[in-house]
Amino acid sequence: MNYLLNILQDITLFKEVRQIFVTLDKKCADDKFNLLLHRHLGDNFYCLASLEEFKRKWGEEPRVFLPRQYLFLRYFYQIEDTIAFDLTEELKKIKKFQSLSNKELDILENEVANFFCYAFPLKSKLFVCSGDKTFPFKSYQNYWCFRWGENLLLGSHYKFSLPKLDQIELKAITKTKLVNLGIRNLSKTVLIAPEAKTTEIFGTEFWNLFVEELSQMGFKIIVNSDSFKLKNSILLPSQIFSLEEIVEIAYHCRYVLSIRSGLCDTLVNKSRSLIVFYPSCLRREYGGLSYPFQGGTEVNEIQFINWKSGSLLINGIDFGIKIHKFLRKRRIEFWITLLLEMLTFGAKKFKIKRLIINNLYGNGNGYPDNNRENPRPYLLLLKKIRIYKNKYV
Repeated sequence: MNYLLNILQDITLFKEVRQIFVTLDKKCADDKFNLLLHRHLGDNFYCLASLEEFKRKWGEEPRVFLPRQYLFLRYFYQIEDTIAFDLTEELKKIKKFQSLSNKELDILENEVANFFCYAFPLKSKLFVCSGDKTFPFKSYQNYWCFRWGENLLLGSHYKFSLPKLDQIELKAITKTKLVNLGIRNLSKTVLIAPEAKTTEIFGTEFWNLFVEELSQMGFKIIVNSDSFKLKNSILLPSQIFSLEEIVEIAYHCRYVLSIRSGLCDTLVNKSRSLIVFYPSCLRREYGGLSYPFQGGTEVNEIQFINWKSGSLLINGIDFGIKIHKFLRKRRIEFWITLLLEMLTFGAKKFKIKRLIINNLYGNGNGYPDNNRENPRPYLLLLKKIRIYKNKYV
């Protein structure tokens, strides 16, 4: 749906939306650039990480308007001038938008932000760093994190410094919440983060590959989710723990195991104790937690592609055999599902299941594999047939 067109055709609705930006304009600094950030965690992280380069080019940092739940990110790069502002929450106050899903709100806020704000830095004016029109998501030929610098007119020749975090403090209130759940020693705790916004996610069977072994080693298992239940684990629900608290907890845990998500970007300082799994559909982004940073990070990045993966040691235990057995099962499941799809003349339930399995562990056709800094590990024939090289992870 074209939400912007609907807004422009309804004068009352247009005035309501415009008033949001009129009010925000009044908070802009007349003598500075004014940047509105309204995207997800990883997007906002890289926008803020780009401000060091922005300052080198433009001579100063902008005033940054940032959703309250992400305000803690300012400390990662010592951003001095920040104001809490959540465009999504402001749009949800308008009656006609209150029934929209989160995905629909994402589209809406992107459309209105790009319409009412400048798309480039101009002093005293509000501008956004969105990039979907200037540097489209699917055709961009570098790691996606550099799109934000491109939108700030910085190019993509620079690399990010690591967050300036000497020590992440675990606040007293966070400790109390953890104790109430029976968690007292985070150095003997493993955090699993199984959810992401821009990719298919692994099921419980995958994460349980690690839970049993790690539990036997004496680790408590905590899960960053409201409902993702694993064996012998404790949920950290969002009604109790804020995103900032999850990041605090993650930095104090012995290990973090996560699907590739925006949370991973904020945890790059954990180095090898951060273990990140890339579904096949995100192959273009493999290496995206090391290549973009100055000096590297040593984050343990594991890529699934063509039903294979790299090796993985956690606390001295080799999980490679377990993972490879699991991947063989998924490959068999894929071919059985494909056969059932053919026998039922393309039944939707089998097609969807096949695509999900393929995007997680197989060839991963979800996103264009077009990152020039991370070349394809295969030859492509007739646009569909892949011939893999011997070493590709």
